[in-house]
Amino acid sequence: MDKFVRNQDIVLRKVHSLYYLVDVKCNYSSKGHSIPALNEVGKVIWDSLANPTKIDNIVKEIITLFDVSKISESEIKADVESYILLLTKMRYVTNVR
Repeated sequence: MDKFVRNQDIVLRKVHSLYYLVDVKCNYSSKGHSIPALNEVGKVIWDSLANPTKIDNIVKEIITLFDVSKISESEIKADVESYILLLTKMRYVTNVR
């Protein structure tokens, strides 16, 4: 099963009560660059990616930390997979297999 890890050039920054992912190698002067904001679940996912980890481990972490009793585990997994895919396309996360 695949494992994912975050790009070490991307750092998490907290401004007031919001979290942002910042590419430290980007100067943000050209179009097409953005600074994604994270909610609490996004932050847990990001924190989980400090070391190579499987999506199933991230799902377990979310189930442990949040009241998701009204959401099926398969739905949570699908959402995490979609988010990881987005972060992978942005090159914020790498698939390390």
